[in-house]
Amino acid sequence: MKILELDLGNSFLKWRLRDGAWVGAVQRILITDLSLDWPLEWSGIQRVYLAAVAQQALQSALIQRFQQMGVQVELAQTQAVCAGLKNAYAEPERLGVDRWLVMLAAWKAQPSACAILDAGSAITLDYIAADGQHLGGYILPGVSILRQSLLNNTARVMAGAETRAAVLSPGRTTDACVDNGRLHLLKGFVQSVQEEAAGFQIKRWILTGGDGELFKPWLPNAEYQADLVLDGLQWMFE
Repeated sequence: MKILELDLGNSFLKWRLRDGAWVGAVQRILITDLSLDWPLEWSGIQRVYLAAVAQQALQSALIQRFQQMGVQVELAQTQAVCAGLKNAYAEPERLGVDRWLVMLAAWKAQPSACAILDAGSAITLDYIAADGQHLGGYILPGVSILRQSLLNNTARVMAGAETRAAVLSPGRTTDACVDNGRLHLLKGFVQSVQEEAAGFQIKRWILTGGDGELFKPWLPNAEYQADLVLDGLQWMFE
């Protein structure tokens, strides 16, 4: 069966095709560039697995279009329990489905205690205990949002284009001060949660999301897994 897995996020639509044991490469497009003209590779799909955290109007339009084509759409929903993974929220449905799918994928790949840091439009961190109990987590502004929120709310801080050349040292231009300061902030967060994770007997770290590899210098033993939301869709529906 030819299956289309879709991850409709805040900034990007990501997808891949699956047909039996064959799994296609992950593709993505900016939400702002998206149209409802399907890529040719989507022809012949028989089922869609969809994870959507935002873009309600676009989500509805996608589902309607697939239904018009006679394609069954499975919409991912956060659960209280799935495959031995137990949600920490008293109201499970209030946990973002992207976080749930990321945790589910990590747990199914290796059912062990772990911390998962997902650095996308927002940064999320979730802990899972050795028995599959979700211990809760944190949500922070994403790497780009941290910078933009500072510039948007401080009239006298005027920086230019974002640079990836940030270092952990005092800046000598406004750009460097902003970007290096942000790096210190993120490093401090990682150091703090590493101590907390150790208290939970968690040694395994997983990084994911578009900015996930930025955290690798502070978590050198962490695994980087780029497509955990899509992996989680597979586990949820199969």
